[in-house]
Amino acid sequence: MAAALNNDDSQTELSSTVIRKPADASWEQVYAIMSFHGVEALCLTGLSTIMTADMIADIPQEIMDRWHHAADLTLYRQLAFDAERNAFLEEFSAVGLSWITLKGIDIATYYPQPGLRSMGDQDLVIGYVGNDSGDGDDTDDAHRAETVIRRVMTNRGYTCDADWDRELSFTNARNGLHFEFHRKITSEGEQLEGLYSRAVVDHYADPWALAMPYGIDEQSMTAASMTAASRSEPVRRGRGYRLTPDEEYLYHVVHMWKHYNSAGFGLRFLADTLVMLRRYDREFNASYIHTMLETLGISEFENTVRNLTLAVLGSTTGTWNIGTSESAMLREIAESGVYGTQSMKIEKRINRRLAETGNGESPRMSAEPDATLLTRSSSGARSGGIRFVLWYWWHRAFPDKAWVEQYHPRWSSLPARLTILPLIRLSGALRHRQALSEEIRRTLRRRRPRRR
Repeated sequence: MAAALNNDDSQTELSSTVIRKPADASWEQVYAIMSFHGVEALCLTGLSTIMTADMIADIPQEIMDRWHHAADLTLYRQLAFDAERNAFLEEFSAVGLSWITLKGIDIATYYPQPGLRSMGDQDLVIGYVGNDSGDGDDTDDAHRAETVIRRVMTNRGYTCDADWDRELSFTNARNGLHFEFHRKITSEGEQLEGLYSRAVVDHYADPWALAMPYGIDEQSMTAASMTAASRSEPVRRGRGYRLTPDEEYLYHVVHMWKHYNSAGFGLRFLADTLVMLRRYDREFNASYIHTMLETLGISEFENTVRNLTLAVLGSTTGTWNIGTSESAMLREIAESGVYGTQSMKIEKRINRRLAETGNGESPRMSAEPDATLLTRSSSGARSGGIRFVLWYWWHRAFPDKAWVEQYHPRWSSLPARLTILPLIRLSGALRHRQALSEEIRRTLRRRRPRRR
């Protein structure tokens, strides 16, 4: 990964660097790890830089065939995503819809060449915006925008596979492409679950105020002037926007933080961090970013991620000088895969609940959209032991009203909360029996001991 990311004229150490596969590791194991983290294309690009021809020839042909296929597919999907996105955005623009590109759409362009970053979907904020305001919350405009999105995507062969508080998403079974159209880029439900702070939700309440139109020459402007330009220029209908460099980096960290708290994240996020830091190294407003990281409650996390990224991917010396927190994070990242694992998700959820029940704070609702929910108790859960287990599973079955209002607003009345929704949640749990069994085992094993 580091070889591919550092393979340019400014890196002089590459020519003398040779990396050997550990003798006790098979190429099957090495490839499995790359696939687990979605970095096959990146690693293949760096292969010839850090291994001799004889060493590469020792790789089994079956592994190389799979490896090349994965790399080809990464490039194909990036090109297919871009072509399909450009096509439906033309239709959106024709009826006055505007959009903000998020995450991988822009980050993929920061890599040394196309086809190095895998992606499972693409994300955009879509909406009608005023001629002189970034306010996109008008109910009628939101309804009209959703009507257009459904019509255009259905006509293009897509099926709506998710419609909840934060987003509307579509998948095309023919080409395997998946797009998420965000009504907003942070969710009240995710904040209530404890995946990020209230300050994060407030900061992204109006994403249009954090964006700038495509076409501004970022290279010739400072981050501060770009932000000022984006906020002073009237928002025009039917055109594309992107987050300013400072805001794009902040959102990247917030997104990582959410995944870290939810189910973990993998090595690809570190590669994204490196290419973004290099892309905007001279354009970031460091003072603003530092202040916002503190405000959003993710300053320590960002510092650890940045230090780890620069240490393990910033060069190809093979020598990593990392601290205790970076080492612990790297071990967890190695176990997480691209977007974490179900086991990690369960473990982190239970750990959050154990921490909540022991801090003496007042009750608070928390939950998430995959039929997992918990509420803090002011008595039983803090007692530890079996009370924690009972408390945990009681609130899995009977969510708090605030959570239901986020994800099932039509059932937020009391009778539905106590009757219909628990049955639906039970049905969903039974469809995933293995995950349910693991969560039961882990809650029994990780319950808080009784206080003496």
